This record gives sequence, structure tokens and C-alpha cells, in this order.
Amino acid sequence: MTTPKHKLPAPLVVKDLIEPSWKSKIKIAEMNDPEGYNGKSRAEFEIWYSTGFGWVIPTLRIKRVSRRAANAGIQTERTYGVVVEDFERVSRGDLVRVGYGPHVLERYTVYVKQSRLKALQPLIDLLIAGRAKAGECRDRISSRRANSAMRRGGIFGW
Repeated sequence: MTTPKHKLPAPLVVKDLIEPSWKSKIKIAEMNDPEGYNGKSRAEFEIWYSTGFGWVIPTLRIKRVSRRAANAGIQTERTYGVVVEDFERVSRGDLVRVGYGPHVLERYTVYVKQSRLKALQPLIDLLIAGRAKAGECRDRISSRRANSAMRRGGIFGW
């Protein structure tokens, strides 16, 4: 585990980025969310440092690139994320699109231990709210595409 090059957001400490061993008595908290994050019931999430947005918590994958396109360098994978702190042109809680490209300088997994659950609850709330915003955005985009196809007389034949 290396120490982060950029200052971590307020509630995080470096020890939150270290996964406890199975032998230790430190327990990872359960996620207080019925869906769980990424299908996991353990309270853990990623946090990335991006040059354009600062610290971002990725919430929902937008596009997964096929192997052929990735090898050709045509496209990159993208994900929606929620901004953790005010940074240049964005403010806390804004929904942004972040790629997996070179502008993401650092990537870490945050392990929410039972003892740190209360301190990290603002970040977990931000994650859950950001995931809801990302879902709404994706639904709005797909509805717009379907309505445009209907108006053109495309796949529905109207």
C-alpha cells in the first residue's frame, strides 16, 4: 500500500485504504443499502483522483469497451462518478463522467471498518445519492434515444 500523492478528503485517513487481514479482529461493516454496492454486502467502495474533478467516487459504469476497440485505442471505458469535494469547476455532489484514462492519477478502495462507519457515513451517503443520480441520468438518456427512434419510424415502425 502506497500513501496517496494527493491529500485525501476530510473524513478519510490512510488506514481506511488498507484491507484488514482475515486474521485481524477488525471487521468490515455491512453496507446500509438494500442493493449493496456492486453486488457486495461489504461496505467498500472505490475513490479516484482525477485531474479535472479532484476526488471522485465512481458510481455506475457507462460503457464497457470490447477487447478489439480497446486494443485499437478507439474508445475508453467510462463511468459516472460523484465529486467528493469542491474542485475548480465542480462542487461536492456533482455527477461527472470519468474515464479509465490517464487523467485518473490515483485509484484506491476504501474499506469501511465497523469502528469508522460513523466517520465515513457522509461518503457512503454521497455514494448512494450519486448512484441514484447516475441511474436517473442513464434512464433519461435511454428514454430520449428510444423516443427519437420512435419519431424517426425506426425500430418500432411507427
